Amino acid sequence: MIRPAADGTLTGPVPARLAVSAPRVDGILERGQRFRASLWGCGELAWLRFPLLPAPWRILPNLVEGAGFRFGLAQTRPVVALELRGGTDRVTWRGARRPQRGYAAVADAAVAIDDAGTEWCVLPWGRAALRREGRVALLALGEDVAEVRGALTMSPERVFSEADDYVRRCRRIELDDAVLGSMAVHALHAAFGSIKRSPAGGFAGVAAGPGYSLPARSYYRDGYWTLQAILPFRPQLVRDTLGVLAQGVHQDGEAPSAVITPGPSARHFHDSQGLKKDIPAAAPAYPHDWWRDHFDSPLLFGILAGEYEAAAADPAVVDAAWPKLLAIAERYRTMPAHAGVLPCKPAGNDRDWADNVYRTGLVTYDIALYHGFLRALAALAERREPALATTLRQRARAVRRAATEALWDPELGHYLEYRAHDGYVERHLALDTLTAIRFGLADDTRSAAVLAAVGKDLTTARNDRQPYGDWGVMACFPPYRRRRDTRGKSAFPFRYHNGADWPYLDGLYAGQLLQRDDPSWRYPLTRWWRYGLAQGWPAPVEYYSPPFGAGAPLQAWSAMPAAAMVQDGFGVRPPYRLKAPPFGDAVLRDVSIEGRRRDLVSQGGELLVRPA
Repeated sequence: MIRPAADGTLTGPVPARLAVSAPRVDGILERGQRFRASLWGCGELAWLRFPLLPAPWRILPNLVEGAGFRFGLAQTRPVVALELRGGTDRVTWRGARRPQRGYAAVADAAVAIDDAGTEWCVLPWGRAALRREGRVALLALGEDVAEVRGALTMSPERVFSEADDYVRRCRRIELDDAVLGSMAVHALHAAFGSIKRSPAGGFAGVAAGPGYSLPARSYYRDGYWTLQAILPFRPQLVRDTLGVLAQGVHQDGEAPSAVITPGPSARHFHDSQGLKKDIPAAAPAYPHDWWRDHFDSPLLFGILAGEYEAAAADPAVVDAAWPKLLAIAERYRTMPAHAGVLPCKPAGNDRDWADNVYRTGLVTYDIALYHGFLRALAALAERREPALATTLRQRARAVRRAATEALWDPELGHYLEYRAHDGYVERHLALDTLTAIRFGLADDTRSAAVLAAVGKDLTTARNDRQPYGDWGVMACFPPYRRRRDTRGKSAFPFRYHNGADWPYLDGLYAGQLLQRDDPSWRYPLTRWWRYGLAQGWPAPVEYYSPPFGAGAPLQAWSAMPAAAMVQDGFGVRPPYRLKAPPFGDAVLRDVSIEGRRRDLVSQGGELLVRPA
């Protein structure tokens, strides 16, 4: 059991695994005795071994402390520091045998010691070095020797100072509630830690989590939900991400699941045989595609572009991407359509966020994104092509009418998940149909009905038809009826897309409740976090369920609950209808509103806005 504190400190036993993530370095601390270090774009480079770091641990973002030890990551260079009271004589290390799963293992690389006493390991895909300074071991990584040497110029004091500064950066929401406060700190860590830099320090993309360092890639959907927590604080990072994602939008409006960052690591990836067999290789014409042609990617790109321009009042990004945004609109307008306006997902297509489920035909999640895209593009067209704005709004209204007729089930009181090409209808309730509310497909009456259905059927505390008690909010219930529509992990009831709890969807749900001042917001906002702490998970996980455990740790889009607190609890979302949040006395630090930095302070139920 991990005990939380409002300032984000987690105290407890040695966790089985603790993920860390900085602009260049990702890694996993395993059972308090080993650190597996990866470099963005290169994959795993080194394994560091040391005596068991004794419990209890005090865990903060990228910083761990305990009796006689301290472990931290720098922000400006790819270097990790481990301080041990007894010195570093018992610290050993070696190079990784493969950059990630799927690659052939190599023989152990020899460790050589240079004239300065620094230990070096040279691998085909990167470099690593260890320098011992009394009680501190500094592990530096790099694409090449120059990057490693630059990292080794940092002193241990500088590394820990940067780690402390990063903790302060994650403490944007200050409040007295230990569960809410700790969740906010570590959820923001999941978002801020996903922002990656090149060896020269430039922006290099937004990662989906520590397990995604090779190839270096930025996802459209993971990025969209991750950036919801970042947009209020650092909109320039959203601008930079849009620039990366725009590279992956084809001339016909198609976009892949993610964009591979160009550079030496991308060339190494394409030259290798390490590509997983279940993910198609990119076509030669599109060398930076990671998993071609995802149905939701172009739509989320357009929606994010609209949100950025509304928040930052910066038209340059959209001006540059305008031809591609028009191509996206034309792509979906000319797809095979139901009722002439609802684009149909092709047969056999598993390529949206639920990529272990063959949801084809009319999919509520995707149709809702399309509706949101049309509205976003119409708003962007107002100053660029006013006549087009009118046309897009008319099309959005037609989409709403047709979707209501085809996908709303008045008997069930919620949207169908999908209506397949062959006539099969998946009638269960899926949590991702909340996109119908977020992106305006549902009117007020249907929104209220969907939220009531989610509270009754997907909230495990109120659903005694599922066998595992009170453990969170399910992604769907009951499980999928047609077995052949599922594959991989989702073939099992209550696993992955087939009913696990996904914190990013919890944040989407909690945000809708916070917007409506519904007091039931606390359960979806915090139950996943309380459950994880009880299991000994010290970071936001990708998904989980009682019979199958947890997915990847420190998953970036699991920052969505913090985004719900900021955007829906405080109202920091264009047009910035600020409100006193239901969190008690709270302070929200360093928020960018209309380009001006301000602090938001809630005291005694009244929200005060004052210049920072």
